[in-house]
Amino acid sequence: MTGKRSNKSGRRKTRVKGKAPKRRKSAVYWGAVVAVWGEILGFLTIGYYALTLPDVSNLGANRRNPTVTLAAYDGSILETRGDIYGQTLAFDDLPANLVNAVIATEDRRFYSHSGVDLVGLGRAMIANLKSGAIVQGGSTLTQQLAKNLFLTPKRTIGRKVREVMLAFWLEWKFTKHELLGLYLNRVYLGAGTYGADAAARRYFGVDARALTLPQAAMLAGLLKAPTRCAPTRDLERSRRRAAQVLDNMVVAGYLGFDAARQAKAAPATPRPAAATGELRYFTNWMLDRLLDYVGPTERNLLVTTTLDPWHQVLAEKTLKQTLKREGERLAAGQGAFLAMD
Repeated sequence: MTGKRSNKSGRRKTRVKGKAPKRRKSAVYWGAVVAVWGEILGFLTIGYYALTLPDVSNLGANRRNPTVTLAAYDGSILETRGDIYGQTLAFDDLPANLVNAVIATEDRRFYSHSGVDLVGLGRAMIANLKSGAIVQGGSTLTQQLAKNLFLTPKRTIGRKVREVMLAFWLEWKFTKHELLGLYLNRVYLGAGTYGADAAARRYFGVDARALTLPQAAMLAGLLKAPTRCAPTRDLERSRRRAAQVLDNMVVAGYLGFDAARQAKAAPATPRPAAATGELRYFTNWMLDRLLDYVGPTERNLLVTTTLDPWHQVLAEKTLKQTLKREGERLAAGQGAFLAMD
């Protein structure tokens, strides 16, 4: 009896051992099937996005909305409305401090990657997972350029895939210096300005070639949030952001500690907007009636008005003094000044 039980037990063990290789073969087979179909679907997806890429033949055409500039009788600028564009500068004309500030802050491995920075992307994913929110972006300067040139800001998986494909194409077609030139001539920098030269003129009244280190750091700091960080909107926030950019330049080896400290001690100050107070009322009145004269247009316009700034200031001062002196007696809280030629 003992021998028979031993034989039966042995037969059962033999059958169990025979099934294990079949299961392993089955897992390998289906794994290979899934891998092949996954590869096919991947190629089909890439092919679909490649076929639906935007037209890249108009790369040289800078998409612009018309700008309206209002000038006073003496030729001085009262106000500019609409998108503002400056000169298109070659890479060699861009100030080194601005280029270094942008690379140190936005894409420190710009010169070593081929359009997509896998190290930066992984770091951003880890930081976002730890915080439970999107606190860092993994886009390179080339990806940002691809988005600015060809795509919309809408956040979708399809747009991201196209952005990566276009970034590889841009890296293949242009040198690093050419890419930086394209980027810094097109990027939005707040207050309706596009490109480094337009922003330099709008905020500081200077050609981009003449930007100082504090000014360059402030412009580079606008890239993260151009509207919120614009110095014309929140100067303290803009200066804090510029200080972070200077620290980034020190860490990246573009700037010494003493130079950064001196730049922080003398931060950039934007020039005030041209039209304020009663002039703003006048420019609004002019712009409301402009289309009645010129009709719809895509051209930039320079409108010379009849306003004389010196006499305008004198009239405002005289009227305010008169209201202060005579307003209570005449029961008048407002007044108007009429000048006849």
